[in-house]
Amino acid sequence: MFIYENHMGGFFDFEEELDVEELYCEQCGDYDHLIGEANSVEEAWKLFEGKIATQTITSCKNPICENVDYDGTCPHETDCFPQYNREEVAEFIESCNFD
Repeated sequence: MFIYENHMGGFFDFEEELDVEELYCEQCGDYDHLIGEANSVEEAWKLFEGKIATQTITSCKNPICENVDYDGTCPHETDCFPQYNREEVAEFIESCNFD
């Protein structure tokens, strides 16, 4: 199964890999993002390794980020920090059918 991050938030899975055209949103011009392929709960968790947020981000510490003193979520969050909430990932993985 292929696991995707929805451009509006959250995750979804699909049995086959989707084409780029199928990931494109005509309404906003953004794309869903392929996280990877997993055939078991263990493989799914491995896809998220190193990408689970361990704390609330209050400012960007990336030295190349122009928003070092930005108060709130860094607009470069996906480049600067792990981006996924553990509870959201766990709930999604539990909902997957890896048969």
